[in-house]
Amino acid sequence: HSPSLYQRMRRPLRGLRDRGIRPLRQHRTVTAPALVKGLTLGSTRLVCMRFATWNVNSIRARVDRVVDWLQRSDVDVLAMQELKCRPSQFPFQRFEDAGYEVHMHGRNQWNGVGFASRIPAEDVVEGFPGMPEWGASGLEARALGATFDGVRLWSLYVPNGRELDN
Repeated sequence: HSPSLYQRMRRPLRGLRDRGIRPLRQHRTVTAPALVKGLTLGSTRLVCMRFATWNVNSIRARVDRVVDWLQRSDVDVLAMQELKCRPSQFPFQRFEDAGYEVHMHGRNQWNGVGFASRIPAEDVVEGFPGMPEWGASGLEARALGATFDGVRLWSLYVPNGRELDN
């Protein structure tokens, strides 16, 4: 049987302890929000973070499935697309109860992007310069960027195209 993704990720880190390099924090022994594994190699700090992306196709319809999966998979940051809701409609409490903070960008029942994270987000930005607009509605909620423990991530919902020429 093949090793899991988690086992494959940890394999390169195993020999570091033998060389006197100690983890700054143990992932399994701390509680949110300090759930990043960090290692120091001389003056360089390595951060191991588990992140995933998921086109949830309506977070209100799938909140139980998403939160259950987050708890089972032990993901630090989840980028979500196609949330299909405004901030006032997002089920923030379910994620908070599971130890995740949520940053999201949504305008209506179409598109919408966000992050669920056990690591504090910094420099959260909606959209990006030059982002395409659509009709009279202008910019859609299709891009959200944030930095997690020094790692810049984007949650992008990119459609296949509206017309054959797109």
